[in-house]
Amino acid sequence: MQNIIQDLRYAIRILLKNPGFTAVAVLTLAIGIGANTAIFSVVHAVLLRPLPIEEPDRVVHVWESWRGEGTAPVAWPKFVAWREQSRSFESIAGCNWGDGFSLTGADKPEIIAGRTISPGFFSVLKIQPITGRTFVPDDAKAGAPPVTIIGHDLWRNRFSSDPNIVGRIIQLSHKTYTVVGVLPAEFRMANKAQVFVPKIEEAELLTEREDHSDQVVARLRPGATLRQAEAELNTIAARLADDHPNTDKNWQVKLVPLREQTAGGLQSTLWTLFGAVAFVLLIACANVANLLLARSAVRRKEIAIRAALGAARWRVIRQLVTESLVLAALGGALAVLLAHGLITVVQITRPDLEAVNAWHVSMLTPLRLDYSVLGFAMLLSLVAGVLFGLAPALAASRISLEETLKESARGTSQGPGHSSFRRFLIVAEVALALMLLTGAGLMLRSFWKLAQVKPGFDAANVLTVPIHPPQAKYSDRNRRIQFFNDLCERLRKLPGVEEVGGNVYLPLAGGNSQLSTKVHGRPPLPEGQNSPNYRVVTPNYFRSMGIPLLQGRDFTERDTTNSTLAVIVNEAFARSVFPNENPLGQRLGIGDGWWRDGDHLPREIVGVVANVRDGSLDNAPAPELFIPHSQSLWDFGLNLVLRTQVKPETLVRPVRETIWAMDKDQAIGDIKTMERVIAESVAPQKFNAGLLSGFAVLALLLAAIGIYGVLAYSVSQRTRELGLRMALGAQRSDILRLVIRQGTALAIIGIAFGLGGAFALTRVMRALLFEVEPGDPLTFVTVSLLLLAAALLACWLPARRAARVHPMAALRYE
Repeated sequence: MQNIIQDLRYAIRILLKNPGFTAVAVLTLAIGIGANTAIFSVVHAVLLRPLPIEEPDRVVHVWESWRGEGTAPVAWPKFVAWREQSRSFESIAGCNWGDGFSLTGADKPEIIAGRTISPGFFSVLKIQPITGRTFVPDDAKAGAPPVTIIGHDLWRNRFSSDPNIVGRIIQLSHKTYTVVGVLPAEFRMANKAQVFVPKIEEAELLTEREDHSDQVVARLRPGATLRQAEAELNTIAARLADDHPNTDKNWQVKLVPLREQTAGGLQSTLWTLFGAVAFVLLIACANVANLLLARSAVRRKEIAIRAALGAARWRVIRQLVTESLVLAALGGALAVLLAHGLITVVQITRPDLEAVNAWHVSMLTPLRLDYSVLGFAMLLSLVAGVLFGLAPALAASRISLEETLKESARGTSQGPGHSSFRRFLIVAEVALALMLLTGAGLMLRSFWKLAQVKPGFDAANVLTVPIHPPQAKYSDRNRRIQFFNDLCERLRKLPGVEEVGGNVYLPLAGGNSQLSTKVHGRPPLPEGQNSPNYRVVTPNYFRSMGIPLLQGRDFTERDTTNSTLAVIVNEAFARSVFPNENPLGQRLGIGDGWWRDGDHLPREIVGVVANVRDGSLDNAPAPELFIPHSQSLWDFGLNLVLRTQVKPETLVRPVRETIWAMDKDQAIGDIKTMERVIAESVAPQKFNAGLLSGFAVLALLLAAIGIYGVLAYSVSQRTRELGLRMALGAQRSDILRLVIRQGTALAIIGIAFGLGGAFALTRVMRALLFEVEPGDPLTFVTVSLLLLAAALLACWLPARRAARVHPMAALRYE
């Protein structure tokens, strides 16, 4: 123990005597380990951390799939059939994808995210309320007293953690509900749902087979496999297709494990980032190894003297390894602080993962640096310390005492093989840095191309206002339509407002409906054309959004249920369904609730508008139908769109006051500009590109520091040689070229190896790129030149110092 304490004291004293070396080594280690720890925390939280439910591996999402391709929400009658006929599940439940409930009873009404669920939903997840009960089958029967279960956050923030909340009456969307339970704090739904109400299985719901808008989760029976359950449900689906060929034909079933569904499309992104920081760690390790090798070479005389005085080889190795462990411990401690900071940055800048996964029944957990990751960081730092210190220590302990004690400062102090190994490390650093830079370059190119995509509308000076009039108060559709008409008219009169319109689903904001469609008097449309996107809009919506009207007319106040049913189609629909024809005047049958004699009532095409990107900017424009709000039977809220002549943000307060002047209990959603909607739609790509680019910059700096360190050390060891060259007639330019050529050769070799590695590794990024190929020549050439420029700068600094060496000073150098 005394020897260990003595080694520690000596190690600390030696490191304090060399603050420059110590600072660079500790900071390099901290960057490598801290970045890895932070990203591993994210990977652990999203992909590895156990979900806060019992036996999550037995829970699956059940989706419908058109001809086995992709996944789609479920039609409720099919869920009922699965629930009654399936034997592979212990329990199965359905829910909608998300509702907005207006909670009244305070100073201002508030929209609370919620879900409408079947009674067995929490049984599937095995979630028990912290107080009260879950839903029972009787809660879902028509005429049952309305009840609700609320989330822990709502209970704490809105109801001050009232211990007597169970049995309390609250107003949700102007309807009275009794609170029957409070969910635990660790349960978090992906759409931030805090209100849950039972889904009433009325006759109309059980016969609507074309409305694919629900989600289904199920818990497998003990011993049942996912493949067996999927096969059973597809057998049931085949029987349903025989019974209902018009609606159920070609629909299959696909099961997705809950863990896979929770991560959504984030797996490839997170593993790519984890691979990137692993490269940063490898480069940091190579730098520290280079530093220790250089330091061991400088200390050869010291070690030889200690050996001459009787120090055993093991004693020398133990001392050098102890110094490395002290460095590693300091680097690990600083790495934890850096990891905390990086996780904070990730939490602030990351896209809303809950919004990305809004269609998923997921239990997302907050990002934090937990104890398991902390232990991983400390273990990593200690292992790194042993590895970094052991190789130089073994090499230094094998020195020849006689030769070393006779060496001059210029002699063979680098030791056999040290120079070659250090050059190998530099080549490896450059190769790793180029691979990481190439990945970052591809992501930046992809994001730039995505940002250049024209959305099809003019987002400048547009304010969006979500309004959801409660059905309990506006059950009469005429009253609901009149409310929106009057509200739009009042908002138009606000100073600075140019035009007002509304749409159920804003472009790029998520949400979608597709309805079966046919052309009257023609054969059924082929697959891919018979279910276009369905949009409900008000008059003046297209002008408010800046969407060009290409043919025909816009909707007007005269488009009512007493006039001809109208529809406007987009350019993509017109070209695919009516190629080389004029679509105006054509009649479409749309499954939106208007029927006559068992068939859809015809709607006349009165206009054609330009294509708009929907869902995300990287989605090609899809066929779309636009229906006037006054002719829609669906009970929807609207996203009002205000085109302004002033900064849209200045109108938020007047808009709220105008709405509450009409209805003081009307809850208002998140008011935002259309430019913010676009920014949020590309936030995941921007986040990926930014984070990967940050790690790439770190890799570039570490690689440049490594090249600089090798050349600076080489110049210091070759001072006498360089002085002799200058004394014999060499010019400063000759010395500059000599040193720069040495470093540039290493950089070029590293770039050559890095190009080969990047060409192979970037193939895994294909799914993350938009209109950019993994082997994009421009990116490869650009990052190679960038890395070469950084290497030249790193070479030039020590070369300039070498060129300034005075011959006489060099000849006297010992």
